[in-house]
Amino acid sequence: MRALSIIFIGILSFCCTAAEAQYFVLFTDSKEHKPQPDLGVHLSHLRAGQKPDYAFFITDARGLVSVKDSGDYLIQVAVPGFKVFQDTLHVNHPLSKPLAIRLESLDFDLNEVVVSGEFEIKSVDNSLNRVRVIDRKRIEKQGAVNLKDLLSNELNIRLSVDPILGTSMSLQGLSGQNIKILIDGVPLIGRTDGNIDLSQINLANIERIEIIEGPMSVIYGTDAIGGVINLITKKSASHTFELSQSSYTESNGTYNFDGRLGWRKKGWNLQASGGRNFFQGVAIGNEVRSRTWKPREQVFADLIFGKKIGNSLHRVQSSYFDEKITSRGEPVFTPYAIYGRDQYFYTTRLNNALYSDFRLSPNTTLNFIESYSWFSRKKLTYRKDLVNLTEIMTGDSEDQDTNSFSLYLFRGILSHRFNKVFHLQTGYDINLESTAGERILNNRQHIGDYALFATAEIIPVQRINIKPGLRFIYNTRYGAPVIPSLNIKYDLSSSWALRVAYARGFRAPSLKELSFFFVDVNHNVQGNQDLQAERSHNLSLSFAHQVAKRKWSYKLELAGFYNQITNMINLAAVNLQNNLYQYANIDEFQTRGINLNGEFKRSGLSLNGGVAYVGRSNSLNKTMAYSPEYRINASYPIPHLGIDASIFYKMTGSTPGFALDANSEVVATRIESYQTMDISLAKTFWRRRLNLVAGVKNVFDVTNINFSGSAGGGTHAGGGSSLPISMGRTYFVNLRINLIRMK
Repeated sequence: MRALSIIFIGILSFCCTAAEAQYFVLFTDSKEHKPQPDLGVHLSHLRAGQKPDYAFFITDARGLVSVKDSGDYLIQVAVPGFKVFQDTLHVNHPLSKPLAIRLESLDFDLNEVVVSGEFEIKSVDNSLNRVRVIDRKRIEKQGAVNLKDLLSNELNIRLSVDPILGTSMSLQGLSGQNIKILIDGVPLIGRTDGNIDLSQINLANIERIEIIEGPMSVIYGTDAIGGVINLITKKSASHTFELSQSSYTESNGTYNFDGRLGWRKKGWNLQASGGRNFFQGVAIGNEVRSRTWKPREQVFADLIFGKKIGNSLHRVQSSYFDEKITSRGEPVFTPYAIYGRDQYFYTTRLNNALYSDFRLSPNTTLNFIESYSWFSRKKLTYRKDLVNLTEIMTGDSEDQDTNSFSLYLFRGILSHRFNKVFHLQTGYDINLESTAGERILNNRQHIGDYALFATAEIIPVQRINIKPGLRFIYNTRYGAPVIPSLNIKYDLSSSWALRVAYARGFRAPSLKELSFFFVDVNHNVQGNQDLQAERSHNLSLSFAHQVAKRKWSYKLELAGFYNQITNMINLAAVNLQNNLYQYANIDEFQTRGINLNGEFKRSGLSLNGGVAYVGRSNSLNKTMAYSPEYRINASYPIPHLGIDASIFYKMTGSTPGFALDANSEVVATRIESYQTMDISLAKTFWRRRLNLVAGVKNVFDVTNINFSGSAGGGTHAGGGSSLPISMGRTYFVNLRINLIRMK
């Protein structure tokens, strides 16, 4: 973090054994004096009486770009977070001395750059979308192991915890089934009750996270009504060889270990990482065998292999995740035996993807993603003899269950900048999804989604940027609408910016909602082949003000939003006499809200906070029920101790709502407010090779919160009058060792 950074561009001569000399452009970071690999450089060879000869180069592992011919060159360097540098160079034979160029930063925090939903890498301030960026430093300071830990401190995000189904979320008042979670642009599959379990998304190999609020259906398709969360992995090594290992322990019985290996040479890049997370479970009450927070074990691994070929970059990514949750039952005493009813939940997720990025010209890029994802969740139930410890699988059909999902994704995007006024992006998006299981109609179902989309950036005058978009869809199972969007950014001055956005969104019925079939003596739950896609309208408005000086900066933003969803899909009671429940389009849902966010930075001190006021209403009650949130984060270095101290605080206000009781009468519900706070201290040793972070989570020792009204929570939620939130106050230590080799 610095107000002004310097990158030296040295033009050096390199004498070869051949008669003709070659020239090189060397990019070096002035602070750490290390080469800058994979940096894009535009060079135009200027010849008298001829059109410029354009060429695009990517610096190699040594930060070098070869320039074969003498003459005049127009050079352009675009580095995220800096003003674009452009100048004319005269290359002689031989070149005698290097040239130093100072790049002026655009933003106080150079780490906040955005790739999600953009034509090219942009700073947060230049993005037309409202984007939040969480970098690696924040992840480590907060002691976040998974996405659930990290998002617990974010404004406009509410978490709901189930000891078996995991952690779900809402964004702008919209549930997790309307939020698309991506890893490097590839959708994460495996929704349970419509939600992705955030505690299964490990952050060991994540470099930063981008959160976009509001519909992104034009670019990302279904499930993106509420917004998009894109997790971006560390894709390449910064040095020839890197090795790191991390150990994490928490006082609630958590013991984690992971490691990463990185290597790069002559355009080749290899990243391998993996680890194991273990949690022994926590009993909140007087349990003998069972635990309120179930024991779980997670094993994960990632592999990235890449190669630079000319002006293109290619990489293969593969990730594996396996989880086991153990739910032990309390002892049952009979005259003949003592036994317990135990359940085991197994989750396996496999993702494979191929990425290819081409720079066809200085103004044209072509990007491809082909991926295959597979997810499986299995539930097994046993009767365990607590005397001889033998297990026998139970015979009830509802005690055993196995479901699997698979997704093939084919995606291509062509971006071309015609001139300074018009930039066009077109693409295709193909999603082929299937599911299999005994409770799926005919044991297997398929759905295909084929889409073409186009967005443009139009800059009619210097301070106005307009971004319209359209998505055309063909789906094999339902009729899908044409999805439009419009974003406008108006820079009122150098420090004031106005953003206005309108977007339509949609969510396709899931295969479970279409084809789920579970009928026995106690259950009659059926899917609905006639479901329509959920449709939404979103309107957002924001004012942003920022000032950046050499040693300090501040930002203020006031924003508001409105969401309306029609054809919302819910599980409804169709025939109570036959106990028949079926998914149906019955609900209309609205959310609206306003938030104020602020940030101040000076001499290492970082303060940011905000307040949000979010309202929700549905078809049961048209009254908008509002709930407040407050958030304050602070980080401050203590120079004489070499320690960074951080505090993460959030107040989640009481949440009013409405539900149906057993007599189908509308009743008011309320979830009480609660506060959370984490404190951490971070210190580096041995020339930054050793990083130590220690802290306290949940300082206020919150466990359960009161719930009033009709019975709430998920199928496995604890108690009708309280909801589980956390395991109480815990203490953690994280130790990471980093080893590097430059050559």
